[in-house]
Amino acid sequence: MKKLLLLTALFIFACSSDDDQSSQDLFRSIYDGVSWYNEEWGYFSFSPSKLLFYNDEFECYFFEAGSYNTSNIDTDGCFYDTITLAVVSETSSSFSFKDQWSDDSSQNGTGCQGGEVTFSFQIIDDNSLEFNDQEDTFIFTKTSEQFNPTGCINGTLDGYAW
Repeated sequence: MKKLLLLTALFIFACSSDDDQSSQDLFRSIYDGVSWYNEEWGYFSFSPSKLLFYNDEFECYFFEAGSYNTSNIDTDGCFYDTITLAVVSETSSSFSFKDQWSDDSSQNGTGCQGGEVTFSFQIIDDNSLEFNDQEDTFIFTKTSEQFNPTGCINGTLDGYAW
């Protein structure tokens, strides 16, 4: 019986380790600190510890995975109870995350409806990144202009609505 349990444990461990991809081989690690630019959007950058850094001409935001109580945060006139950001998939050349928000059930009665959107990033070539927000596709170009993410603020907690 002990041999059977040991073999089962070894089999499970061997199978699971084959499917695991090193975090160093994933999109946000490979493109950690690389800046991508699009005239309409501004700058994007990635980090293993954040989903995305976004810098337009006015402000720098970061977004990180988690579920946030946003019932007291004005998000474009809505006060959603929760906003949740989560990784959908990540490979060496692509990355996507989901942004979900609940209905607005606040006292002020704005009546905003909940929803969700998935944002996808795909490397096209050494200098091009495709960004899709489920409505449009944008091409970003790798740039040597770096922005310093140190001063970036949490976009979700600042009421930034994608």
